[in-house]
Amino acid sequence: TFFDWINGAKLSYCLDFDRQSTELRDLLQVADVVIEGSRPDALARRRLGPDDVRPRAGRIWVRISGHGPQ
Repeated sequence: TFFDWINGAKLSYCLDFDRQSTELRDLLQVADVVIEGSRPDALARRRLGPDDVRPRAGRIWVRISGHGPQ
């Protein structure tokens, strides 16, 4: 598909916040780019937001929300 062709060398994950929070935290720790499209505060309530994950030089964290600012 077009998505696979354009993103062939990239890793992409989709996780259940409630069932896989430990795995999600591990991925957030090593991610170069995080694109967050959840409801406001969804990650923060689980202590997985940008203020809860160890900072790393060069990481880009983008929040896209149709629910207004947090």
